[in-house]
Amino acid sequence: MPVVTYTFLMFPNKGQALEYSSVQISKLNAIDLSSNLFDGEIPTSIGDYKSLMSLNLSHNSLVGKIPSSLANLTQLESLDLSNNDLVGEIPSELTSLTFLSVLNVSRNHLIGMIPSGRQFDTFPSSSFEGNSRLCGIQLQIDCNPNKSGNVAPPSDHANQSNGTNFDWIFAVAGYGSGLVVGVVIEHFVLWRNRYYLEKFMNTIRFFQGKRPLRVKHAIHPFQQSQVARLALKTRERAKHRSVAVLSLYVVRLSLFIYLFEVLIEYYNYYHRDGTVFSSASSNSNTKSPSCLHNQSSALLQFKASFTIDVSYALTPFSKLWSWKANTDCCTSWDGVTCDDFGFVIGLNVSDSGIVGNINSNNTLFNLYHLQNLNLAFNDFNSSSIPAAFSHLRRLTHLNLSAASFWDRFPLKSPNLNVWSL
Repeated sequence: MPVVTYTFLMFPNKGQALEYSSVQISKLNAIDLSSNLFDGEIPTSIGDYKSLMSLNLSHNSLVGKIPSSLANLTQLESLDLSNNDLVGEIPSELTSLTFLSVLNVSRNHLIGMIPSGRQFDTFPSSSFEGNSRLCGIQLQIDCNPNKSGNVAPPSDHANQSNGTNFDWIFAVAGYGSGLVVGVVIEHFVLWRNRYYLEKFMNTIRFFQGKRPLRVKHAIHPFQQSQVARLALKTRERAKHRSVAVLSLYVVRLSLFIYLFEVLIEYYNYYHRDGTVFSSASSNSNTKSPSCLHNQSSALLQFKASFTIDVSYALTPFSKLWSWKANTDCCTSWDGVTCDDFGFVIGLNVSDSGIVGNINSNNTLFNLYHLQNLNLAFNDFNSSSIPAAFSHLRRLTHLNLSAASFWDRFPLKSPNLNVWSL
């Protein structure tokens, strides 16, 4: 892919317009410019970034139409253009993006029929809501006013029901075949083995108040009528033979009903809350990791280095409020994820009202096991992006969007494959 050079580029952030010159962009996999003050139209040249897999331009003031050149991004998996002022129709060319699994164009001014086919038939209505003049099966709005009734869109619930039906088909087939095998085995074991045949017949006679009998020899597996001739008197033959056969099939039917009820209970238990194992069984077999002292200490010092002010936050809540000494950072602190050894591997403190400067001496950079870090939607007072980010060698995902950072990002972390500014 050719290198695209901009001689002038502005990134408005927290009311400040930061100017960059000679910014080179090559082989980008992800672009996240969300929650800024960008305006104007989306350039058609966006289609030249053929290696893009994720594009997020949401929460800006973009106008104009969605460029059909986005269809050239054949590797695109996620596209978010929500909360802008885009107009016109959704280009039908976007249906050719076979890898697209996430689409959000909500809260714009789009009109017309939502394209259908391929991936577009799988997107939920929330991907298109907030556009009063959009119609289509995804929104259950008929685009033809001359026809009454709404179009029923495919839903996740319907797909789940289909999958459930297939589950039941296989389950019933399995129990049905098991019943057949059991009946065949029962015939061979019961009717060909004198010992088991005698036990079976004497059990029936016991409940009838009859004396036990002895069977001299077994019979052909499917000649059940001979049991009566061997064991019963002629005048009792028909009655007792019917009782024996009926009892046998009652036992079979009871067993099948019992197995069917067990299957229903297991199904309800298995699919409860969308989990395979209950929390009780999980808790009994696994133990939550305990936070290491040096990890909790580093996080508490990180918290102490900033002021918490949620007055400008999207939600009046800070994850750091739950960070308290003498509590386990792995199980009690919001936004903290640990591995099995108690090392912090994930930290999400986005939109937590963090205010203050950050530099390379911050204890955040002592968390060497960090893999995911999200500092978005805070106010770091236009701090330069610390070079110490390169010390986090295990870091693979970093989000610094809408956090009042400036300067160029030092791309020196060897494993970093997703970053947002």
